[in-house]
Amino acid sequence: MSTKIIIAERKPALRSTIRFIVESLTDMEVVSETGDNRVSVDTVRRVNPDIIIMEIIMPDLEGIAEMRSITSSMPNVKIIALGIYPDEKLVLEIFRAGASGFLLKSCLFDDLENTIRSAIDNKYYLSNKSAGSVIDKIINKYPPSNIPEFLSLLTERELSVFFSISAGRSVYQITKEMNIDTKSVALLERQIMALMVNLYSMKETTS
Repeated sequence: MSTKIIIAERKPALRSTIRFIVESLTDMEVVSETGDNRVSVDTVRRVNPDIIIMEIIMPDLEGIAEMRSITSSMPNVKIIALGIYPDEKLVLEIFRAGASGFLLKSCLFDDLENTIRSAIDNKYYLSNKSAGSVIDKIINKYPPSNIPEFLSLLTERELSVFFSISAGRSVYQITKEMNIDTKSVALLERQIMALMVNLYSMKETTS
């Protein structure tokens, strides 16, 4: 059975690019697309997609309300947010609204398939080019209330990456220090990011 996908993006060229990538994958299909960045709950119920790829517009975070409505009423529908640049406020808000991934528009060819498959597997995904910078900003602006508890949840490799990012090291420096490739660093960054988003969301809910 094919994974059914809705595309919600204002720019025709980007919609065509997304459709091209999705339709090149034999187990996925585009069932609907719109030139607006908003998808109504009624539309989602009618089309019944597995994935929605939705543009989020800064600085007003347009589309977040629709995203929250969809994920709260239909939790089985996964949402992937598209953005132009990484921003810690944006990333936190989209994950708190129930999104499964954040993808930079410049990374469609590199990351779209991985983002979709991660969402299907109930995992978070951030563009390789955005995860490190977002983690760095969250470390400085939104530290977990209980740092020792947070650090205890990280694996040895995640700890190494976390402290390297905190120290301002680049991905290239981290690969050399840990003797791993850039894809491994990106995976570790996403795992740390997912945990930080969860902890921050829990803190906001209980405060």
